Parts: sequence; structure tokens; C-alpha cells
Amino acid sequence: MLSRSLLPFERRATREFPGGIRRWNVLRNPRYHRGLSSSRATRSCSSPEPRSLESIVKSFDSSLPVEEAYTLPSSWYTSERVLDAELRTVFSDTWQYACHAASVQSPGQFCTVRIGNEPLIVARDDAGKLHCHFNVCRHHAAIVEQRDVGTASHFRCPYHGFEYALDGRLRKATQIKGIKNFSAKSFGLVKAEVQEWGPFIFVRATARTATEGDPKQSSEPLSFLEPLIDSTQGDIVSTKPQRFISRHSYAMKCNWKVAVDNYLDGGFHVPYLHFQLSDGLSLDSYKTEAFDRCSVQSVGARAMTQPQSTLPTSSDHSELDVLERIGERAYYVFIYPNLMINRYGPWTDVNIARPTGVNQCEVLFEYYLDEDTAAQKESDGTLKTFVSESLAQSDRVQQEDVQISESVQQGLKSRSYDVGRYAPRVEHAMYSFHCALADEVRQLTDLKG
Repeated sequence: MLSRSLLPFERRATREFPGGIRRWNVLRNPRYHRGLSSSRATRSCSSPEPRSLESIVKSFDSSLPVEEAYTLPSSWYTSERVLDAELRTVFSDTWQYACHAASVQSPGQFCTVRIGNEPLIVARDDAGKLHCHFNVCRHHAAIVEQRDVGTASHFRCPYHGFEYALDGRLRKATQIKGIKNFSAKSFGLVKAEVQEWGPFIFVRATARTATEGDPKQSSEPLSFLEPLIDSTQGDIVSTKPQRFISRHSYAMKCNWKVAVDNYLDGGFHVPYLHFQLSDGLSLDSYKTEAFDRCSVQSVGARAMTQPQSTLPTSSDHSELDVLERIGERAYYVFIYPNLMINRYGPWTDVNIARPTGVNQCEVLFEYYLDEDTAAQKESDGTLKTFVSESLAQSDRVQQEDVQISESVQQGLKSRSYDVGRYAPRVEHAMYSFHCALADEVRQLTDLKG
């Protein structure tokens, strides 16, 4: 057989497709694609994956009704460019959860948080006013406060000893004798925005120097969350005292959006993945309401939807335990872009999904128990057992979610998959999340509509 030089497109195919020309010729053969149910159901194997952010953004059409829409293409979950765009838009220009109000309830209390790439510190000063600043020393950029939560009279940079008041003012600068054109008033910690909403503290990483004053904001910056109050009968913003129980972090080998998608499928996966959890829920009562940048899923406890004659008795310990832990109805609240609040029975779980890489994320869980329940169980000696069993149930569900989410991330990398479809009756909150995300990222590409 005579040899010949490869044509340009063949040289490119040899590089981009394992198996060389023979593999490439098979994939470009029209007969290979005849069995596909949709031209968008799989990635076109005869052309390379879109490499520009503009191409990736164009690949998702957020103008369609959910019944006609395709899901976010896999490149949104596997592209470094998308993650970079999200860090520059989604995680810098939006209101995001910082901490529970219980963490900064008294003067001197503080919490630190990272929003995208930005380290922030929230603190309540001696007058009771709440402040948020970038947790970055103005001298040589060291992180000022290393602790997650605590109490302090001021903040001292561990690098060169610069000290800042709780309201961000520079109160001590070391070794500056002889420095020129220096003003302590303009060298405080850089301000960011902070707002309280019920028992939750939200921040926005918009930078303002000390001399620029407080960041400008609307009179009701969190007004988009108002529909959540009605949908949860006010329970989500209840300010009755809650006791912090524990904090746990899950490192997941998946894009942060996979974790959020799993939360927003309207309970679709619960009977297939969470067998023990589904046994305690009345899945027929599952309800999903999607709003602008937030949503509520709710479901009743199975025991509460049974006829009176079949309600659990004192001997039905397992069902009584579920009823005590879940209550009459559980609420699963999502606040764009990455906050999930579970309110059930006396419990409030706060879950935050944060990207740590394009193929990995951290999901932080914070658990709070209504103080009256905690005090009652403390007095009768059952608090430790109740908390231990409740946290074990939560961990079991989360471990199941970790396993399936990591499986999804593996599938997203397959050349056999590009887009899926939404189940319209249950996954419209997920579609709403995707549309809001696309609108944010689109700002970087000037691709309107």
C-alpha cells in the first residue's frame, strides 16, 4: 500500500481523537449518528469542544420554556473558563450567605468567609453595628483573621502587626516612621456590603475604601427573597433563638453546580437514592415553587398525611422519631447562587456549595437547633442522643448525594454526553437556577438574549 502525507484535517484529527484517522473516520460517518434520539443529545464527535467562553455561553438557550429547554451543556461543568467567569461575576456581584446571626450576635463577635476568591470578615462592633470588610491587610496583603468564628476587641495582622478596629479602621501601623503621603484614615480594611435577613447574614464582595464610605445599595437589597417568607409560612425567617450544634464540610469531586442541581431536582431522586429518607416522607405532597433567584421545595412527613387511625403510636418508635425530627412539613430553600437552607421540625441546616476547582467543590453544613427544644431535651437527658441520631441521618443522606454527584461529574466528561432535558413538573427550579447563572456569565461576553 502506497504511503502518503496526511492532509491538514487528518493531522488535526490524529491529535484530537484517540485511535487516529480510522477512529475519526468512523465518528464522522453519518451512519454513526443515525441512532441518536436528538442531534443535541450527545456532543458532536467530529468537531472539537467549543474552546472560547463565547461559544460555551451560546450553547445554552435560556429563552425557551422549560418544556422545550435543554440542560446546561457539559462544558459548563468542565471548563476552566466557565469557572473563571463565575468567580468574576456570580461570586463577586451577588448577595451570598456569610454566617448565621448567632455567630455575630454580640459585640466583638466575628466570622470569616470566602466568597469565590475573596476573603471577607463580618464583625459586630461595640455599638452593636454589623460590618463587613475584605479580610486582607492593606500593608502587604496577608489574611488578617485566620479563625472561622470568635470574639475579638480588634484584628491584628499576623504578618507585620497592623491592627484594625472592629469597624475596619486602621488603629495601629508599625514601622512607618519616615513614610510619606500616608493617611491612616484611608488605610483601613476595604469595605464590603452586609445585610441581615431573618437569622441569616448576607454579604456582597463590592470593594469600597475607607474614604469612599459605605457601598451604595438599594433600600431593600434582599427584597427578592420576600416570596420565601410566604411559601414557608414565615418559618424560614423566624428569629426565635437557635443553638449552634455543629459544622461539617464535605469535599466533593464534582463541579459546584452539580451539587446545586442535585438539590434542585424537586425530590426527583429521593425515592431512588435516599431509601430511608423517602420512607419518612409523603412524596405525593412534594411541591416546588420557583421565583427570581430563589425557590422553595416542601414535603410533608408521611405520618402527618396518614389517616388518624394509622398515625404512629408510642410503640412505633421509628415513625415517631421521624415525626419529631422532620415535623409536619420540611422546607428546602434555595437562594442563588449556592445557598441551601433546610428547615424541618426543630432543625435548621444551612448548606453552602463553594467551588474549589472546576472538578471539585466543598459543601459546608451548619446545624442549628431551636433553643426551646434543645433546652427541653437537655433537661430530660435526651439531647445528646437526639442530636447524634439526627446528624447521623443527615450524614447518611449527604454521603449518598456525594456518591451520585461524583458519578455525574464523571459522566459529564464523557464524549457521549453533552446535554440532557428537564423534567418540567419537578425540575423547573433547576432551570431557573441555570437561567440566572447564564445571565450572570453572559455579562462577560456581551451576548444579550
